[in-house]
Amino acid sequence: MFNKKYFLNTLKEIEISNLDIKKRELKNKSNEVIILYIEQLTDRKMLANDIIKPINIYLTNNPSKILAKEVLNNIVYSTKCIIDDKEEKIIDYILDGMAILILSNNKKYIAIDLKKVEKRDVDTPELTYTLKGPRDSFVENLDINLSLVRYRIKDPKLNINKLKIGRRAKTNVAILHIEDIANESIVDDVTKRVKNIDVDGIISSGELQIKAESPLL
Repeated sequence: MFNKKYFLNTLKEIEISNLDIKKRELKNKSNEVIILYIEQLTDRKMLANDIIKPINIYLTNNPSKILAKEVLNNIVYSTKCIIDDKEEKIIDYILDGMAILILSNNKKYIAIDLKKVEKRDVDTPELTYTLKGPRDSFVENLDINLSLVRYRIKDPKLNINKLKIGRRAKTNVAILHIEDIANESIVDDVTKRVKNIDVDGIISSGELQIKAESPLL
């Protein structure tokens, strides 16, 4: 049903990239709506209540085709919305914390501002101190840390590879690099070393470093 002549390049790029962009599909007999967003940058409660829920209700009760302007004016609840037709801006919008709504047979899409940077109040970093500049600190939650990184670095070349380490603890670990800056052979070596860690669990970044520095078999 989905008219692939519109925004085909972007959808293909998202499928083959490691941008960690989530895709949600809603449909009825006449319409298909694809929602694109990044979890760490998006207020998921607003996404569910103000976007997904009203669109689902509308699609259930209205079989006729809908246009982007109709969705913007009569269906979604968010006030911070943009209608655009420039395909090259879609990923930039997403990296800036917006959810993208692509509608079947529509030449235009909707960008909705649902930005939510996960953060908590923290003390001044104990190991480093700055008189000028941001005082962001990583915390124990990986999603919050990734949210801070995404907020600071909106480069589509930022690659996030998520892994689970530890037979029992299954600790979430993420390897981040910028594709056109990092040495790919070094990134591959780091990834292999992390994947090669075979312990019950990893508790701290220091422990991860020690295990990853062990010689590969």
